[in-house]
Amino acid sequence: MIRRRHRAPPEPDDDTEGAEGSPDVRYPQPSPLEPWWRRVMAQGKAADDRPEHGDGRR
Repeated sequence: MIRRRHRAPPEPDDDTEGAEGSPDVRYPQPSPLEPWWRRVMAQGKAADDRPEHGDGRR
């Protein structure tokens, strides 16, 4: 049953379909960008409370 190596696996077809569309649709992974932009959003709210930091960010 393990001797399926002689057959071509359908992996290349799946990869091409994912490349044409969005590979994230098949594998929804948390974006590595989310943590830092959430921190920036939190800092932005704190910066509004502090005018000295708010002016520097603008």
